[in-house]
Amino acid sequence: MKKQLNNRLYIDGEDFYGFVSDDYGNDLSYGLLDGLHYIYDENGEEKDIDLNLKHYTDEIDDFDYSKIKTIQIKYITNDTFNIISRCINAEEMIFENVGLKYIPDNLINLKRISLINCPNIKEIPDNYINLKQLYIENCRFIKNLPETLINLRGLYLRWCCFDNIIIPDTYENLRSLQLYRCDKNDKIPLNLINIKRIDIANCINIKKEEVLKYYGDKNIYINIYNVDDDDDDNNNNGGGVVMF
Repeated sequence: MKKQLNNRLYIDGEDFYGFVSDDYGNDLSYGLLDGLHYIYDENGEEKDIDLNLKHYTDEIDDFDYSKIKTIQIKYITNDTFNIISRCINAEEMIFENVGLKYIPDNLINLKRISLINCPNIKEIPDNYINLKQLYIENCRFIKNLPETLINLRGLYLRWCCFDNIIIPDTYENLRSLQLYRCDKNDKIPLNLINIKRIDIANCINIKKEEVLKYYGDKNIYINIYNVDDDDDDNNNNGGGVVMF
């Protein structure tokens, strides 16, 4: 019989934890794997950390992932696709410094996705129609967002300065739009009929006058500014992220 994992799956360069419940329904951390592989360069310096999950196929198969609601992956350079795709009922996914090339397209219950410093991911699956919040930071190969994310409420793009990320006109349910250091973006959709907040910081090609022309006379919080690089740290990196 498979051991049931509950609530959260957490993997990083040092730990791999699932959570099981005790007799009282409390979540207890359960170390799934303990074999970490450290890669060293020719001088004996630590170069990378690789949790080689291929060595642990039998142990991975011992668990039931169907009750996992949050997937959090950090500092993993190799492919954890096989584990992530088993969390079919997950509602939140957080990737930070992850080497995955693809996001599994079967996690259709996801409501929140955060991608931070994921250099290989190129796209968001277009069947994630239940997604409500999408946060992307410094993911250089993501260029287009799916038109099908029609239920998206919050979109947050930070340090996406490598290409113009096109924000589809179909995001009419968007409540909050926040862009920071998206240097190649030159416009935002002008049909966001449900928008409540617009924050644009250091996006040098987006014209403030154009945004105010379409949204300035509505009951919307609008904050648009550019600062010098020297003052960047003093402006809290463009302000905090406000989730809707």
